[in-house]
This record gives sequence, C-alpha cells and structure tokens, in this order.
Amino acid sequence: MSHETTGAEGSSVAGQRPAEPPELPELPALRAGRTLLVAESGDLERYNLDLRVAAARSDPEESAVFVTTETGAERMVDRYRSVTGDDSPETVGVVDAVSTDQSVPATYRETPTVYVPAPHELARLSLALSDLTPPYAHEVRRKHLVFQSLTPLFDALDGATVARFVRETVGESPEIDGFAIFRVDFTAHDEATMERLRDLADMLLWVEETPDGELDYEFERPRSATR
Repeated sequence: MSHETTGAEGSSVAGQRPAEPPELPELPALRAGRTLLVAESGDLERYNLDLRVAAARSDPEESAVFVTTETGAERMVDRYRSVTGDDSPETVGVVDAVSTDQSVPATYRETPTVYVPAPHELARLSLALSDLTPPYAHEVRRKHLVFQSLTPLFDALDGATVARFVRETVGESPEIDGFAIFRVDFTAHDEATMERLRDLADMLLWVEETPDGELDYEFERPRSATR
C-alpha cells in the first residue's frame, strides 16, 4: 500500500455511506496503556473504524471518553449508537471541541459532555478530560480514549506540541487508564509529521479507500512498540 501524504486526492466515492460496514482488520490485542493510530486516506469517518475497534476491544462494563475535533458531541454519540445498537450508552462521555455555541458543561446528563472552545486549546482539553468523571466511574474497570482526529491539531499547532499532548494524555493522565485510539488523515500531512506520529503509536493501521468503495488495510508495529 502506498501512503501518499500532502496533496493526495480524495476517493471518487467519498461522501457516500457504505451499504454495509466493511470487515474490521485483524489486529493484535489492544491492551490498557496501548495506543492505536488509524491513519486514513482522507475523511473515512463514515466507516466508524475507530468506534468499531473500540467497541470490539472493550468489555461492556468499561467506559470510554470521546474527544470530538471535527463534529459535535451529538454526532459522535450517534455514530457510537450505530455501531453498538445501544440507544443510551451509559458508559460514554464526550469532550466536545467543536460546538462553539456551547460552553456550560453537562456532566450529569445521559451522555456527560464537557465543551472546549477549539481543538487546539490543549490545556483546556486536558482539563476537560479530568472534569469528565461521570457518576458511573467507580463501577467500571477501565476508561478508554477515542480521539476523533489529530489533523485539526496539527493544522493549528507545531508537531512537537501535539506530540507532547498525546504522550502526556496517554501515558500520564490518571483519567485514561485503558487504551487510546487516534485518527488522522495522512493525506493532509507531510512525511515528517507522520514519522512523529509513528513514534507515538504502539500500533499503526493504514487505511485507504479503493475506487469501488472497498477498504485496504496495512498494519504496522512502529519501532516505539518494541523499545
């Protein structure tokens, strides 16, 4: 699989919703403390790969925090419901960094939600993760992280700053004690940025969409996973 970065064109079927979700690729165990980077060719969010992997690799009594950087909290929760079939996912919380018309945290509603003005407000993102401690927290064993996309962060910040945020969130945050899944549009970034991201990931899944709407996968274990 060829991983072309900045300047690659999107697929001719982009924007269409697949009739049936494609099969998930075979991946090694995604254990607590591990990071999976899903590097997609363009905007492939509609395939819900990040949420499907998260649902498949977590136990029902475990929880998850979603960080939205491209769409609002409601859209993210709707995507999760479409994956799990759960109309009221009680073990999910959302940090919404997109809905600028919202500002007051709603941590005790059906889906606890904390709002951040913009994806690149990293200090506020970190604070929001700590604020998002829902009432069910003592009942679950692990809290996983699903980060909608790192691409908006790289659009606004230098790579070293984003890398430090990822490293601290996954490795040092007491709020995230499970696995972490990050998406990125690799066609929007240069080789240097992707190399930096590769160094942060324990597992890297390259995903490209073919002209007929199929998905090609390539799995990689970056060197950081064996150090």
